[in-house]
Amino acid sequence: MRLAITFALIVAVGIAVNTGEALAGQETGGIEGMVFEDFNGDGVQDPDEERLVRQVTLRAGGTEVQTADSFNGQYSMTDIPAGDYTIEVTLANESVLCSGGPFGFTPLPPPGCHTDADDPWVATTAADVPVTISADTVERVDFGLQSTGDSFTGLAIVGDDHAPDGTLVEAVFEGEVCGSTTVEDGWFSLVYSNSIGQAGCAAEGDTTGFTLNGDVAQLDGPFDRFMTVRHLILMADLAWYWAEGLTGTVVLEEGQEVQARVAGVDCGKATVETTFGGAGELVGFSRLIVPSSQLSSGCGVSGGIVEFVSGESVAGTATWEPGIHQIELSQIGPADLPDGGGEPSAKSDLPWIAFVGLILALTGGAALTTGLAGRSRDLPG
Repeated sequence: MRLAITFALIVAVGIAVNTGEALAGQETGGIEGMVFEDFNGDGVQDPDEERLVRQVTLRAGGTEVQTADSFNGQYSMTDIPAGDYTIEVTLANESVLCSGGPFGFTPLPPPGCHTDADDPWVATTAADVPVTISADTVERVDFGLQSTGDSFTGLAIVGDDHAPDGTLVEAVFEGEVCGSTTVEDGWFSLVYSNSIGQAGCAAEGDTTGFTLNGDVAQLDGPFDRFMTVRHLILMADLAWYWAEGLTGTVVLEEGQEVQARVAGVDCGKATVETTFGGAGELVGFSRLIVPSSQLSSGCGVSGGIVEFVSGESVAGTATWEPGIHQIELSQIGPADLPDGGGEPSAKSDLPWIAFVGLILALTGGAALTTGLAGRSRDLPG
């Protein structure tokens, strides 16, 4: 009996060992490829067609085997047992894109991120492809995708304030509305169709216009379809200025009043405050509105110069144009003045001035006497 049990154990261990060796020596291969935005829809990546970030999934009989992300447009899977599979790409853009931008006193928000999961995409190649993995080989499957719409999110600003909830935001191309949404809590998120998703709308490279309650609005910067945080501004007769600098490096100090002047006419003012930014304590202001001359006589004219005056000092200048603008502040402040920031003391400098003047007088007089003596010896007798 004991012998039979021992023999059974030996057989069981042998089977386990043999099974393990079979798994370790199993024939495997791999698969790799590219995911790209196929602008012209021909299924082939051209030099000017961008790589896309997507998730790629390998399935066997409907069961997920491996997944990979195409972080730089490329994906790769290895150690796949030989056999028949299906590989597929996720159409929706689930990657997170972020915007850069200033922070501190800007009336627009700090850098933010937005997920374009709502963008409609179609595959110009097959979205799921049957593939056979063979031992010691690497198969290649590329995926071409084409966007049938674009999207971005941002703030809507009308006049001198954020747009009220319910404000209608529309994307318009040659008179046709290609997408719309409304403002909620000052923000909007707009998905709009291009010519692939909706006939008559903008094609790649065309300029799409945007409106707020039917009035043409301006983007806060050049539109980039890969930069998904942009803001819409509607200011026909107002210019909104803001400024900031590190405390002690600019002429402004907390509590000062800054007056905006156009050709000597006072056209707006703001009070300087402090806040903290990434580089340290900031001083500046976020809201100095200068109306056009149509609203306030003698004020803003397109292309005219606005001076920002604090006391008798000009803190900066800017060109008047409707919209939101940052002012470059003068880099003159307490850190540049003698005695830790106070006015220069004439009394303390007088002894040095007198001493230097005396030295110059003595050395200059001696040099002059020597020069005259030398010239007298050179004169003809």
